[in-house]
Amino acid sequence: MAGDKPKWRPATRTVYANDLAFVDDAGETHFPRAGEWVRFKRRFKMKLLRVAARLERLNDDDAGVAEVEEAFGRLAELLAEQVVDWNWSDLDTEPDEEDNYPPLPPPTVDAMWELSQDELFWILDNMMEETEASKNSESP
Repeated sequence: MAGDKPKWRPATRTVYANDLAFVDDAGETHFPRAGEWVRFKRRFKMKLLRVAARLERLNDDDAGVAEVEEAFGRLAELLAEQVVDWNWSDLDTEPDEEDNYPPLPPPTVDAMWELSQDELFWILDNMMEETEASKNSESP
């Protein structure tokens, strides 16, 4: 209809995971997500920080598995609301004959459960960097 405002959509940011490192049992550092990216909304809910902080505290406090799983699940839910798209590979499967891994499904809560805590916190850290950069670039 004439005069209808278009639906507002928050701006997104795409970040390459070239710096997401994993250390194997031999102590060697690998970057299996180099060239892969995550696109997320630039605006996010502050409850994400509360849940992430709670998860960090639970890991430090030797909390029970149920408490950690609950916090991890809540973080996965909140991140799934923020992550718009990605091209990450499923590193828990066997690569094909050309050494390529199949893609992860779209970023849903279930897909977030497939990520490691390091991967979830990498996404959260990059969201925080974007927020901090935006805040620092605004005029008073």
